[in-house]
Amino acid sequence: MTRVDFYLLPTSDARERLVWVCRLAEKAYRGGHRIHIHSRDGAEAQVLDDLLWSFRASSFVPHLRLGAAEPDEFTPVTLGQGDQRPEDCDVLINLAPAIPEWNGRFQRIAELVPQGDEERHMSREHFRQYKALGYQLETHDLETAPPMNG
Repeated sequence: MTRVDFYLLPTSDARERLVWVCRLAEKAYRGGHRIHIHSRDGAEAQVLDDLLWSFRASSFVPHLRLGAAEPDEFTPVTLGQGDQRPEDCDVLINLAPAIPEWNGRFQRIAELVPQGDEERHMSREHFRQYKALGYQLETHDLETAPPMNG
């Protein structure tokens, strides 16, 4: 059964949201998972591509953008948007306004929920859609998490 984790962020800042995405991707990568980050658009995917190299000085998260090259078994993180479908990933981090039609392929899905009203509304709609699909839903309040250092 697919599990969906909603992470309530302590910020509405778009860049900080993407840093949280990088932290989550790094944690899943270190846990042995293969991750696909589904971006809103190509510009967001490019920012994530850059951030995954630099969001923390001590970090290295191997990744590539779908369409730039073919991922192989040594590529634990892929970035894509629109209809780009990853192969052999077990974790989806969804940043897009719509839930990808192919969401059932993943064991885990992460949705990051910023402080903004529009984003909260979108996340509530995603929650309803996932619930209708019968997925296991969890919520994590990061609003009380310690500040990030990068």
